[in-house]
Amino acid sequence: MVTSCSVHGAQRLSHSACKLTRRVISQGTHRVVPSWIEAGRVVLATMIVAGTIAVWESSGWARPSRSPAIATVAGNGSSPSASTAGPTGVPSTAAALGDPVAVAADGHGNVLIADTDNNVIRAVAGSNGVYYGQSMVAGDIYTIVGDGNAGFSGVTSPLTAAELNAPTAVAVDPQGDLAISDTGNGAVRLVAGVSGSRYGKIMTAGHIYTIAAGGTPGVVTDGGDANAAGFSSTDGIAFDPWGNVIVADTVNDNVSLLPQNSGTYYGRAVTPGFIYTLAGNGAVGFSGNRGPAPMAELSLQTLAGVATDAAGNLFLADGGNNVIWMIAASSGSFHGILVKTGYIYTVAGNGTAGFTGNKKPATAAELDGPQGVAVDQSGNLLIGDSNNNVIRLVPVAKGKYDGQRVKAGDIYTFAGNGLAGYRGDGGSAKRAELNAPAGVALGPSSHLLIADNGNDVIRAVIPRVPPGRHRLGLR
Repeated sequence: MVTSCSVHGAQRLSHSACKLTRRVISQGTHRVVPSWIEAGRVVLATMIVAGTIAVWESSGWARPSRSPAIATVAGNGSSPSASTAGPTGVPSTAAALGDPVAVAADGHGNVLIADTDNNVIRAVAGSNGVYYGQSMVAGDIYTIVGDGNAGFSGVTSPLTAAELNAPTAVAVDPQGDLAISDTGNGAVRLVAGVSGSRYGKIMTAGHIYTIAAGGTPGVVTDGGDANAAGFSSTDGIAFDPWGNVIVADTVNDNVSLLPQNSGTYYGRAVTPGFIYTLAGNGAVGFSGNRGPAPMAELSLQTLAGVATDAAGNLFLADGGNNVIWMIAASSGSFHGILVKTGYIYTVAGNGTAGFTGNKKPATAAELDGPQGVAVDQSGNLLIGDSNNNVIRLVPVAKGKYDGQRVKAGDIYTFAGNGLAGYRGDGGSAKRAELNAPAGVALGPSSHLLIADNGNDVIRAVIPRVPPGRHRLGLR
């Protein structure tokens, strides 16, 4: 039985929070971490209960409100002084992250982080249990892949003995496969969630495999052997609904598909073990809108986030051109536009760097170096508009999204006030300061996760809606 009324034995909570804390601690299902302390007193804490992120303020847990709140869920705001795998099994907000540029969440509610400068993938446990071969406590952070040394090794367990080199993206599919963009090695790595044959390899659960790499840098042959792919800088990574891995190469300015199994996707007949160009002809430029995606010119920069919707449509953050592209998985209508399978379309941004166009058509708006992109279960698009220090929203339908009236295809600021900084935890997400937000992802309970790169933290936007109501598309 818990008798202490403290957050990890360090800071005291109010009486009301203490009662709830004792109750949920006794159930063994949560971890409370302090996010904001004033005058030695916790005024904001984040609690992870069975994979659900909640926020406690002086007025109580998850106070209903019309606008979403923001909280830090990992990182202490300071980058480690030297590359290190960092402590494991400690409160997530006590850990130092090194240039976290991407974030994801698995089916157990664990938050996954590409901790780039530390050369590891880390996880914040969403609930008590055994994940990735480790016993975890909810709310604590663990290194799950990588030993902290920059290198290229590791096939069998344990995953923490493998070497990565500056991983910049991580994704997970429903069966638990973990795809890693191992940027410094110019490779795509995969941690098998289950045993079996896919991507042209026989895999054992819990082991790590290279599914694409090994070629001359700059040479990625469309339809060629994935083991001879010459990536220059693997970056954004995602699984599509069919289990194929999609990866962006920011130096080669293209996007490739690594098929899990044989089939036809995005208009291409594919075979596992081979690699296929989905978008980009390798030339830096801005052309090809509404044409075949492999013929388009892109200008991918530091981080080119990729994501797919439930229909398989692929979204790409093109930071050099200040737009978000969509590659259609099938012919039909998207936001009132007739689209063709395998063709590419701009869905946000007019190509000019800036910060204009809110509450107007997204394709007429200005973005500035967008790096991250995510799509919720209803198809609403969320963008890490990095140089503007905001997250922006393009709704798929007319209605309300977290208390904000929206129109399909228009663009709205969802989080961040445009100032580079690290303030606002516990308050309105739109009034908070972000600092060069990079990767974004849908996390536990469909909260939006943000890799707040300039602040070296992971933050979560937490909906505050009246009981019985839901966010648009987020049930």
